[in-house]
Amino acid sequence: MNVTYAQEPLTVSLKCEIITMARGYYATPPAHVGIPPYDFRWEVFDALADAGNLIITTARDGAE
Repeated sequence: MNVTYAQEPLTVSLKCEIITMARGYYATPPAHVGIPPYDFRWEVFDALADAGNLIITTARDGAE
């Protein structure tokens, strides 16, 4: 495993990756038991990013 850590901007592509990852998590019982359904309020994250107040750190294994 070759994990790379980086800070990334909040892009449409990254939002899609986050949604896909969350859907996978919720599709795997019992991981999601007792946790409310995800509801990303992207307008909040966009506002934080626009104001320079959002740091997104990713850990990737290749393209994953």
